[in-house]
Amino acid sequence: MPITQLKINGVRNLTNVELELSEGFNFFYGENGSGKTSLLEAISLLAHGRSFRTVNYRQLIQHEQPHMSVFAEVAQQSGIASKVGVLRPQRGQSTFKIDGSPVYSSASLASLLPLQVINSKSFDLLDGPRKVRRGMFDWLVFHVKHEFSVLWRDYTKAVKQRNSLLRRDKISGYELAPWDIELNRLGISIDALRQECLQPFLDKVDTLIPDINLPKEYRVDIEYQRGWTEGQTLSEALTESYAKDRKYGYTTCGAHKSELKVLINKQAAAEVLSRGQQKSLIAAFMFAELQIFQQLMNKPSVLLIDDLPAELDQQHIQCLANWLLDLDTQVFVTGIYAEDMDRLKNKMNNKPCKVFHVKHGEINECNP
Repeated sequence: MPITQLKINGVRNLTNVELELSEGFNFFYGENGSGKTSLLEAISLLAHGRSFRTVNYRQLIQHEQPHMSVFAEVAQQSGIASKVGVLRPQRGQSTFKIDGSPVYSSASLASLLPLQVINSKSFDLLDGPRKVRRGMFDWLVFHVKHEFSVLWRDYTKAVKQRNSLLRRDKISGYELAPWDIELNRLGISIDALRQECLQPFLDKVDTLIPDINLPKEYRVDIEYQRGWTEGQTLSEALTESYAKDRKYGYTTCGAHKSELKVLINKQAAAEVLSRGQQKSLIAAFMFAELQIFQQLMNKPSVLLIDDLPAELDQQHIQCLANWLLDLDTQVFVTGIYAEDMDRLKNKMNNKPCKVFHVKHGEINECNP
């Protein structure tokens, strides 16, 4: 669902920005600190209700400003644009609206504006905690399996309740039993939805990996671990882990402990690949998800790529450009140099493109 108009006020150094955007590719260049990443953060606020850089939204609000706001018009297949906006004050309640009506869940925002981000934090997909890889894969499950959202909401609530009981003195397995039953029911359903999405994802990644041109001896394996021992029900695993859970005060197995391990010749990928190779492999994961989403849902998405040229040689940049051409996706790309953005624009085979210059918080279209 492409963003056609974007208005930003008071997000970091972006005081009053109004943009008419391309439904295809949007390239932004400027010096470090000019506001390029802040622009992408503003779009992330619309899609996720939060920034991809910080959990402290007050850091986003411009100094001495009472609030920040972001507003966008999002094209729909019906031909009627949806209007989405966010207002976050320094103090008080934040407001999110779609077509004038308040929304109270990030899931509603995400459904309207399916969005993925590739930035410096994306390296955590290979060398960070398991929850990062789980979150990346669950993006796909959320968007193609509509029941996942409610199941995950109820599951996380049940985990919190069980953890609360585990931290009490003298809690018995009998008192935990109702929550074990609930976690088993929900966790098995969540795992089944993930399993349904797993093979299409792996197959799509396999088609992209040869484009990265890794050394021939490198074998890439992605191993899904569901979060409890194979051959057991989750209920059995929870019973078996009771003593350990009591000791640590939290639930140590379940769907919230699932993992996608990325290995190169049976070693952690982050320990084998260069930074450029890592970035290309991470991009392959994201592009695989976007392609599956596009095929199954038959609607476009949005991709943010912060500082695309960083750590990539021209061969890998060309690889990513070719992948972009295969997507029905609105793309926002940032970089420091105008020449890099012009080269990328020239690779887009005359698809709709706009180039913007960002300087001191002001954003101007180049040769509109």
